[in-house]
Parts: sequence; C-alpha cells; structure tokens
Amino acid sequence: IFRLPRPQLAVFLRALFTGDGSVFVNRRGLAGLSYSTISRRLAEDVQHLLLRFGLVTKLRVKRSLVNGADYLAYEVTGVGARRTQAFVKVIGIMGRRPALTKLSSLSPELESSQMDTVPTGESFWGLLHEAAGSTSFRIISQQAGVVIRNRRRERPLRRTTLTRLAQAFPHPRLRALGCGDIYWDEIVSIEPAGMAEVYDLSVSRYANFVANDLIIHNSTLLMQVATQMADTHGPVLYVSGEESAQQIKMRAERLGSSGESLYLLTETDLDEILLHIEQLKPRLAIIDSIQAVYVNELTSGPGSISQVRECAARLQALAKSSGTSIFLVGHVTKSGSIAGPKVLEHIVDTVLYLEGDRFHAYRLLRSTKNRFGATNEVGVFEMRGSGMAEVLNPSEMFLAERLPNAPGSSIAVTMEGTRPLLVEVQALCSTSAFGLPRRTANGLDINRLLLITAVLSKRIGLKLGDQDVFANVIGGLHINEPAADLAAACSIASSMRDVPVAPDLAIIGEVGLSGELRTVSQLPARLSEAAKLGFKRVLIPKTFRLTDAPTDKIEILMARSVGEALSMAMEKQ
Repeated sequence: IFRLPRPQLAVFLRALFTGDGSVFVNRRGLAGLSYSTISRRLAEDVQHLLLRFGLVTKLRVKRSLVNGADYLAYEVTGVGARRTQAFVKVIGIMGRRPALTKLSSLSPELESSQMDTVPTGESFWGLLHEAAGSTSFRIISQQAGVVIRNRRRERPLRRTTLTRLAQAFPHPRLRALGCGDIYWDEIVSIEPAGMAEVYDLSVSRYANFVANDLIIHNSTLLMQVATQMADTHGPVLYVSGEESAQQIKMRAERLGSSGESLYLLTETDLDEILLHIEQLKPRLAIIDSIQAVYVNELTSGPGSISQVRECAARLQALAKSSGTSIFLVGHVTKSGSIAGPKVLEHIVDTVLYLEGDRFHAYRLLRSTKNRFGATNEVGVFEMRGSGMAEVLNPSEMFLAERLPNAPGSSIAVTMEGTRPLLVEVQALCSTSAFGLPRRTANGLDINRLLLITAVLSKRIGLKLGDQDVFANVIGGLHINEPAADLAAACSIASSMRDVPVAPDLAIIGEVGLSGELRTVSQLPARLSEAAKLGFKRVLIPKTFRLTDAPTDKIEILMARSVGEALSMAMEKQ
C-alpha cells in the first residue's frame, strides 16, 4: 500500500474512511475528520499515509468498558476547516451529505491551537524581547494583535500567533519558527525498543529524538571526506548549523577521525562563517546546511529563496577569491529537487545527489551537473557502522541472492554512468480478480512496462489481458534506460509460461513497438562485465557487429525479434 501512487492511495483511504471514518462539523462550527479502529498498527499506518497528502493528524487512545473488560480503540483525528476541506478535496469520502454541505460553506479558518503549536522556553522569550526591543507583554500583544500573558511563559504558542509576532517584529529566527515547515509535537513518553543497529545517527543524551520513521543523513559521507582531506591536504573547516559539536565529535570518532587539521564550527550567521574561513584559510570548507545559514541584512527567514541565493553567492565569491573548495549541503524534497530555490543549482559548479532506497544499505552518488567534467559517472557505496564503504563490484552485490532456474527472473546489463551493472529483473503474472488488471513497476519506468506488455500481447500472443503484471528490479536500483526492455520481456514471458530463463544467460536489448529488437549503446563494456561475472552466454539484438565484441570470453546469441529472443532464452538445456 505504501508504494502505491497518490491517486490509488487516495482511493484506498477513501474506502477506509467511508467504512470506519467520518468528516463532521459540530455545533460550534468546528470541522474535523476521524478514523477509528481497534488496531493500533492500522491507525498508525493511516496516520502516516495521510502525511503523503500533507495532512497532519493526531492519534488518540480511547478506553471504555465492554462486558466488564477494558476495551481499547484508536482514533486518527484532525480538526480545522482548512485541513478537513483539503482531505475532502484530495481523498474524499462517500456519503456524509449533511456534513459535506456544512463543510463547503465554511471559510478556511486558522489552524487549531491544539494541532499546530511551537514549544517555548527561556531562550524563545529572550529572543522575543530582543526582537521587540524589551517591551512588556501587553505592548507586544497590542502591536502584534495577539494575546500573550506572563502566565503562559512555559506553554506552547500556536503557529498563527508566532506568524503575527514575526510580522510585527521582523527577525530571521522568529520568522523561521512562525513560517517554517517543521511540525512540532510533544514527547509524551520514551520507551526502550531493544537493541538495533543504527546508521548515521549520533544522539547525545536527550538532545535529539527520532520518532517512527528512518532518517537518512548525508553527514557521514561528508565527515569521511573532511577526514581524508584533513589527513592528506591540510586544514578543513566543517560548519554545522543543525547539530551540536558533541554530536559531530561522536560521529567523527566513530569514523576513526584523528581530528588533526579538522576544525569544527557550529554557526548559522554567514558573516561569522566567512570571517572564520578567511582567518583559517582551509583547503576545504563544508556548510551543513545552506538552508540553515542566514544573512542579517535580509528580513526573510533561513531557507527562503532570497537567503539561500545571497548566502550561496557570497560563498561562491569567497571560493573564487581564496581558492578554498566549498561544499554546500542542500535538503532534498520528496520530489527529488533541492528544497527552496532551484537557483542554488545554477550558482554552484557541481551538483551531487546521494540516492538510495531506505530499505537497502546501498547508496548511489550521482553527479547531475559538472562544469569541469562529465556527468555520467556514479559511485556505489554501502552504509556500514564505520561509515560509507565503496562497493568495488556492484554487479556481484545485486546478484548475490539470486535463485537460479526460477521462473520470472532474468539478468539485465544496465549502465550507471560509464559503469556496467548486472541486475536481476523479476516479473510475476497472476490472474486478476478485477475487471481492470494492474501493471506495477518497482525500479522500472511504468511507461516502458506498459509498452512491453502491449508488445507481448499483440506481437507474441501472450494473453495478458486478464493478468496482473508486477515487475521489480532487485536491490533498490532504478533503471531508466531501454536496454533492460528485453530482460523485462523475458521475465514476464517466463512467469506467464512458468518456464525459467537459462541461468547462465545475460540479456541486453531495446524492444520496439513492432516487436523488433534494437541495439543499445556501449555494448562491448556490457559484454565484458557479463563475461567477468561468469556468464557463459549473452542475448543481444542482431544489428550489433560481432567485430566489436569480446567473442573469446562469452558466447553471443543474436535475435531480430522478441519472439525469436524468447525462444532462445527459454530453450531447454
């Protein structure tokens, strides 16, 4: 369910809420949504799925007595017309006509103080008095149009109150709290969950908390780069705007850093950062992250378009004038783009993305922009307790758990940059229980999967009209090139016919709409990689010239069409 695209996920949630949920408008005109179940895990999963649509909800535990015994139920709830109207618009619910009619007439009010609050403390009130000029709470309330009393000093403030304070008393930190996208929630209890291996999280006592979900951070890779540069090329300055010095020190010790020539600065004021860089004159400076750094002259908060643009431009000017290499860490959104302004990519010389599936320990370091070199190189790393380790033979890694002679499995040879990789492409065909069969791709382009299934149905005669077709690339790798078309076609036909593909065969080729096979680029490198890993044969399109192939290392089978290729791939040995 969690891997469904948003439209299908909306249908699933709509069915759940129609059965055991509701939307409502009470007598006071307060709107809300609710979903109840006796399964805590189901309630938590529904709460997480709603986050895919930007809907933040709370989980309530309801206790009651049934036949003299304790009875527990769990309710996922959210209040506020804005939140409820957004739920109805993107997900929807069947029935509930009276509630929907009332809801449509409500104007989106400010969010409830119980659902979106920001914690306060002595440091916050000191910041507020500093921004307001040390005036009293009465004068602050009058100027901002809010109500703040001294008796509320330790209570959290709702987001709208902070937004008005930031508008009345411009200050970067106040604006970041009031207008930022961080959602705060109170920690009710901390319970031990047993021993488990944790990657890339250095938590100093009770300073940080991670709830429910996994966090993948880039600080481990950067710390390894900083350590190696400091040991070999001279002083390195690591500037952190998000973590404390103790946390970074713990990570550096875990990675085996000696600490010599490696300097740490915990600062977010750009003027202070530039001053330290000019005084130290390091060979390398790392800014983690650019969204946390701000310039005092600008009134906007850290992470805004103007702040990121100005900070990056000043750091670029310093790098060019001083010769110091500077790494800027930028957060990435769920869509894969750099959070905040895209202009950051235009300022820097090189853009590197650290990609990977959160369910696997392997990461790809990919360059998407490089003013001084090619952008088609990629590095494969494995997350370990001691840091990021290079994977010298990624193909062997992706094939380590392969089950030979299993129907629905074939080996494709794909390219990641200039590096050939052998990956296992799996497919499963099962009779559909519905009128419209599904086509699900994980690691493959869904449009190419639809093309391949259409060719197999029309040109080969496979009856896939009543079959759900699932395709998967093992290891969390995503293949975006057409060279894996033929391997995917062989896997689908193998699963449909329940006949395995030859285990010693690697498959390369693009499938055309007429069922013809078309050659792909860099075939000699792909063939050499297949031969190196012990594959005895490789199936390729017949348009390739044998003079370019290492024929002495591997037997080459050639086919003109998909039908001819399927006969060769699944022939009895």
